[in-house]
Amino acid sequence: MNHQEDRVSLHAKNNVASLLSHYESFTCDTLRHRHFSHADLISVIDSYEAAGEQLDWLEVHNLGASFEGRVIKHITIGRGDIPILLWSQMHGNEATATMALMDIIQFFLRTQSGESEQGLITLSNHLLQNCKLHIVPMLNPDGAERFIRHTAMGIDMNRDFLARTTPEANLLIDLAADIQPYFAFNLHDQVSKYSVGKTPVPTAISFLAPAYNEEKEINDTRKEAMQLIATMSDALKPYIDERLAKYNDTFGARCFGDNFQKLGYRTILIESGYYPQDPEKQQIRKYNFIAIIAALEAVTNESYKKQSLEKYENLPFNGELFYDLILRNLRLEKQGKSFVTDIAIEQHSCWNSEKNSYQYKAKIAEIGDLDSFHGHEDHDCSGLHAELVCGSFELEDSPTFYIKKKDSMCYIFENGFLSSGSDKW
Repeated sequence: MNHQEDRVSLHAKNNVASLLSHYESFTCDTLRHRHFSHADLISVIDSYEAAGEQLDWLEVHNLGASFEGRVIKHITIGRGDIPILLWSQMHGNEATATMALMDIIQFFLRTQSGESEQGLITLSNHLLQNCKLHIVPMLNPDGAERFIRHTAMGIDMNRDFLARTTPEANLLIDLAADIQPYFAFNLHDQVSKYSVGKTPVPTAISFLAPAYNEEKEINDTRKEAMQLIATMSDALKPYIDERLAKYNDTFGARCFGDNFQKLGYRTILIESGYYPQDPEKQQIRKYNFIAIIAALEAVTNESYKKQSLEKYENLPFNGELFYDLILRNLRLEKQGKSFVTDIAIEQHSCWNSEKNSYQYKAKIAEIGDLDSFHGHEDHDCSGLHAELVCGSFELEDSPTFYIKKKDSMCYIFENGFLSSGSDKW
């Protein structure tokens, strides 16, 4: 690396540090929870549109409508010649990146009004001068309204590139064809089961430069996507430790990322995973924000082209070594016989519109030897036994049971969730 490259690298690192130290001033406070309605998002976008009425770098358009008629917004930012497409919530219950995209808009508004330190104002000016961002947040508003993965038609939109059955998929395909993005960011959430390779570390962020054919060949387009991922990895590693991985790179003939890569759009998948004590994914939202801004800077100065592919290849693939809860060495009784085993429980959240709150559901995911797996909560129940109240100790069930030591109550699980006794672990 020569002196000029050293200066570019140091400058980028300083910008990341400044972004992190000032991040709260760029956070969209209206969206602090993963569940928000289409109307909540539109109110945020409307406020940004109003703030930008006198600006020449911010425009809000109606891209079209969902199956149920909800408007899908297309926000453009910048005056530059490099078109970059970013979309989120293709799956309606994957909202982390939507929050991060709103933070990115807030970043430009705050810096362009002079409400930040000079280095970030300079960065903002540079990005606006060189890039044209095309942001499509909440591509699946019908699914978001229900907080489910699929569209109102029951279709997984990310598997609808070829069939083009959903109106939402058609809107994104047509927009990309129109703007011909130099880079395309496909922004998702992944479930909490993934580990960094085979380590006991849960994946917080996983990246992927999707394959464009079955052979997973690397052409110039995919190579540049890999190099940009290496840059984003560099930006995050000092702050996120070893919690970075790669997503499965099996070619998906029906999937958007794979087909966009095939079309020549340098496509990057970002999957927001698990971070301890962060159920609303606010930490991971911040890491999305940092990674994307760092990527934009690298695209404008082309520093990513100096990255080696080895750095991308060295990111471990996601493993599948985590359950939300593991109860180890617990004595169960079935059909009048008792035995000691491990139980893994998966926990899921959905939105209860009547109660205006999350409703959590749990189920037994595995029973047996779980020594090679880890739990986000992991408890040794040696000397304890489970007493079933209702339901059953069967896979996919959500039993209610007590955990006891002889006749003394220790823990109470209701529908698979610990409801009392947690201070005893």
